Formats: sequence, structure tokens, C-alpha cells
Amino acid sequence: MRKAISVLLLVLTAVGLSCGCGTGAKSYTDARKTCDAFLVANKEEMTAIANDLLTNRQNEKSGRYKGFDYALIGSDDRGRYIKFEIGAQGLLGGQYWSLVFCPDGALFDEDMLYSWKQPDGNNIIKAEKIDGNWWYYWEDFDGTKYSDQ
Repeated sequence: MRKAISVLLLVLTAVGLSCGCGTGAKSYTDARKTCDAFLVANKEEMTAIANDLLTNRQNEKSGRYKGFDYALIGSDDRGRYIKFEIGAQGLLGGQYWSLVFCPDGALFDEDMLYSWKQPDGNNIIKAEKIDGNWWYYWEDFDGTKYSDQ
């Protein structure tokens, strides 16, 4: 009986942490700091991968870099970008934070800030330019629970 209770508590703790409940949850600002630090440490390599994907490997839609997924996003009419998934939290919905490489520095025709909110729902996207061709990209599919801006 004690073993069953211990296992149940362990499972509930793991589920709670993966949902963003408790001390492990990242806010918009915390996730931005994580992305900033990752970009500082890996900018040269990530820029080379992004440029290579956009010029030489246009048929390759996704891959992995240092354990992180990247994908070609956008379209020819609104721009083509490379998005590196840096982190996520939550089970149903949740939040995802990424770094996006924009060849001309603009994201969806925006120069410094981009935002989108689902008209009849609670999904949001926020993005802000970090440096040159790089943007911090936050997707929140639970509304604004952890979006502190």
C-alpha cells in the first residue's frame, strides 16, 4: 500500500511539473532569458545552419541541433524563417519558446515586435527582435497564464 501511494505521489508530481505547475514554470521573461543565453553561446553555428537551410537545403524542412529541433517556417509570400525550439512546458496547450532566424531581419513584415492573438480563442504568439537576424518567439496555447507582458 505504501509503495502504491509513493508511486502515485511520484506520478502526480511529475505531471504537475510538466504542466508548468509549481516552481519549474517559466514566464515569458524567464523563457526570453533562456533564449538570450542560448543565442549568445551558439549564434555563429545557428546562423550557419539557418543560412545553409535557406540556401542549400530548401527541401529539408526540419532537423536537430544540439538536442533542439529546428524547422523551416513561413512561406515565400510572407518570408521563410528557421525556428529553433528551445523549450516548452505544459501538457494540453502550454507554452513554447524558440529562436527564429529571419534572413532580412524582419519577421512577418515586422521590424521589432510581432504579436498575434486568436480572434475567438486564447492562443497567442509574441515575438521580439533580439539581435540582427534573430527573434525571440513565444507561443502560448493556454492564453496568458504565463505571459507576463
